[in-house]
Amino acid sequence: MDLEKLFQDAGAAFHAGDLGQAERLLKKIDSKVPNQPAVLHLRGLVALRAKKSKIAIKYLKQAVVINPTPNLLNALGSAYSQSGALEDAIEVLVQAVKGAPCDSTAVYNLGNALKNVDRFGEALSYYQTAITIDPGFTDAYYNMGLVLAALWRFEEAIQAYDRCLELNPDGGEAMKNQGNALYSIGKIEEAVAQMEKAVALNPGDADGYYNLANILHSQDKYDRAFEAFEKALAIKPGEKSYISNFALLLKDLGEVDAAIERLQSISKGNELSSFVHSNLIFCMVNSPNYGPEEILKEAKRWNKAYALPLAAKDVSHANVPDPERRLKIGYLSGDLRSHPVGFFMEPVFESHDKTAFEVHVYATNRKADDVTGRIWNHVDAWHDAAPLNSQTLAEAIRDEGIDILTDLTGHAAFNRYLTLARRPAPVQILGVGNFCTSGLDCVDGLLSDRFETPEGTDGHYSEPLIRLPDDYICYRPPDYAADVGPSPCLNNGYITFGCFNNLAKISGPAIALWAEILKQVPESRLLLKTMALASERARARLKSLFTVHGVSEDRILLEPGVPHRALFAEYGRVDIGLDPFPYSGGLTTIEALWMGVPVVTLSGETFASRHSTSHLNNSGLVELVCEDPVAYVSKVLEIAADFEALNALHLSIRPKLAASPILDSNRYTRNLERIFRQLWHEWCKKTSS
Repeated sequence: MDLEKLFQDAGAAFHAGDLGQAERLLKKIDSKVPNQPAVLHLRGLVALRAKKSKIAIKYLKQAVVINPTPNLLNALGSAYSQSGALEDAIEVLVQAVKGAPCDSTAVYNLGNALKNVDRFGEALSYYQTAITIDPGFTDAYYNMGLVLAALWRFEEAIQAYDRCLELNPDGGEAMKNQGNALYSIGKIEEAVAQMEKAVALNPGDADGYYNLANILHSQDKYDRAFEAFEKALAIKPGEKSYISNFALLLKDLGEVDAAIERLQSISKGNELSSFVHSNLIFCMVNSPNYGPEEILKEAKRWNKAYALPLAAKDVSHANVPDPERRLKIGYLSGDLRSHPVGFFMEPVFESHDKTAFEVHVYATNRKADDVTGRIWNHVDAWHDAAPLNSQTLAEAIRDEGIDILTDLTGHAAFNRYLTLARRPAPVQILGVGNFCTSGLDCVDGLLSDRFETPEGTDGHYSEPLIRLPDDYICYRPPDYAADVGPSPCLNNGYITFGCFNNLAKISGPAIALWAEILKQVPESRLLLKTMALASERARARLKSLFTVHGVSEDRILLEPGVPHRALFAEYGRVDIGLDPFPYSGGLTTIEALWMGVPVVTLSGETFASRHSTSHLNNSGLVELVCEDPVAYVSKVLEIAADFEALNALHLSIRPKLAASPILDSNRYTRNLERIFRQLWHEWCKKTSS
């Protein structure tokens, strides 16, 4: 038997992909002359290529014991990596690289192992070394792009993908990931172009369509996003992340029940991820089918599944329990920009007493604009929390010595409830941005007011309710808001109703009530204006719903949203604002009031259903608050019946709002600071005892 010839044939079979033949030949050799390093090495490589990592490790370990060459160590490290034994892989690959520092493959494999345990900085250095050794190493450029993106160094990631695509112009994965990186730095059109190239190269790439859908959705390209999600789900119909984000698109299009159905379909028989489960709660809050008891139950289920397992049994903090010292307060948010949270909080940051409080922001989102810049100028420290996972962020907050941490997000995008679960601060509360109970038992209160959460509703919340003496938010109108003009009905000769809230808030029962109002007010119109009305699907759905209720299409004006500055001018077209339910207007209601538009609201039982109730009561417009649908219709008809009286009301609203506590940011902030100090006193007392 010519063993040398058998070994050559085995090698040829391996390189030809005939792994079975290669193993048969190698087994013959091993039976005649066992424990030959070259034979063991090749048997290990055969098993490795066949994804039989345990068998590969067995042969390669035997070979390394006999002859620990860098080449064998590299192969063994690869086998450990394939098996998931990453720490073993790193240990062996470090030895391989020490023995052969110019072996680009070994250096690259060590980079991969480090990447797979999230040691991205170290991985990057090995990819850079591999590329220095072999400037044409395509895969090293690709993985370098991945770790740079993981480090949030997106511009450098884009450059790495550029080089990868120079070497392999048809690299669909590199195109796709470069598209994600371009999106992350705001180069949206380029990102969409790269994603479209990637899916054109590989029409079966579900992730490519999914990434494209997310980018299009973020840019309000609703119908194109819908089409891309459908393509992704046609390829991977059960992928939970696809279904979750598609559900959010459906919610934004106003199809809340369909969104909930999708999210519930992926919760059967398995736990959702924390973010997917938060999406479900967010959708439930928008639905008329769920009251405060159901929302609380779902939020507590969220807490049990994700927050409680992270809670430390014995929580201690090194913060000095001095009740009167200057406190470090932290705000946790992804929405400190042109967003309701940003608009509500900007005057608070400006009004904080810096002699008593050192103000920190932990921004969980890098989106920024003029509002962000103004807030940044009013805080003592701005921390970029976007790249940090929940544990690392909790450690950063604890290390900074934050005394009071306030969450401004709720069960929405960029939320860090899992950071709160780790109790990084002695006092933790939920503030503006929270639209329902969190379900958490690791916070010391939810900021509210007596109108938002009337006495007797405490049982609907997992948190203690902290009722501010006035509105639970404050507001400062922008300087670009025009003066209030006369009610447009005086010139038009008919009433124009309006609602500029997002479509998720416009429920079936709200549409039915609005249709009844339109039928009782001859020649009246309804103007709906929001970003999602750029979607033909959304417009067709709304037209159909109003038609079913006997209202012709020509009386419903459906228009896409416009930039914030231009939106204020649009209120000059509206006589009476119709507040949606069960999720009422917040910022939208206040902006309408500032522009002189009376907003009629229907109070509900949930936190989100009472935003306008609070704002109207605090503005001295309690007569616009209704407790049942009959009263809602009656109030609207009463206001619409007298054009001159309506115009007088129109002109009186801004002065009332201007004189209200809603626009008194100093008053609001002092009240908030008193609550902070009271909670701190309670913690100091508890700690001292």
